[in-house]
Amino acid sequence: LARIAGRVNANRYVFTSEFIPAKRAYELGI
Repeated sequence: LARIAGRVNANRYVFTSEFIPAKRAYELGI
């Protein structure tokens, strides 16, 4: 169970680290 939770957490971290900078760049017009 901890392994699955860790994997989900890692996926969420990757999604956040990819999505938020892209959204911010879009809002800045880059």
